Amino acid sequence: MPNTEQSIEQTGGVPVVEVEVDVFGMMMYPTDKTLSVDGMPADAKATGDALDSVDEQIADILLDINDLQEETGADIPLNGDDGAPTIAEAIANVFSNLYPVGSVYVTSADSLPSVISSIGTWTQIAMPLRLVDIKKGSRTYVEVDENYEASNLYMWLRTA
Repeated sequence: MPNTEQSIEQTGGVPVVEVEVDVFGMMMYPTDKTLSVDGMPADAKATGDALDSVDEQIADILLDINDLQEETGADIPLNGDDGAPTIAEAIANVFSNLYPVGSVYVTSADSLPSVISSIGTWTQIAMPLRLVDIKKGSRTYVEVDENYEASNLYMWLRTA
């Protein structure tokens, strides 16, 4: 193994080596600051800014979704017209037309569904079958009080 110290003393010091290097095969590419040119290197700052913008948009959308989850049919208009009825009002209007004043609602449940009870005033009734009704082919009804015990069917008359 050569002795470096001895070699330096024999040559009179550390030789100076000069090397000239030519650039070969190096290509310069511009960067795409718009992030829209296919195959071109992207600018790192533009990429970061674009991702930040997407994050902000997602956050805004999540806030909008949370706001919508709080709304009900009573809050949402049926269409974009000024003064348009809400979805809840439109549904109530449909049921109001289905069950006008004088209608009888019959169910096996012991209470009216809230969507039905919300469209007007309802009175619980009973329809006894009497011989005179059978002969005339008609039916009558009586209003019931809190002591009335219905059997299989419950009936309500819309009075207003």
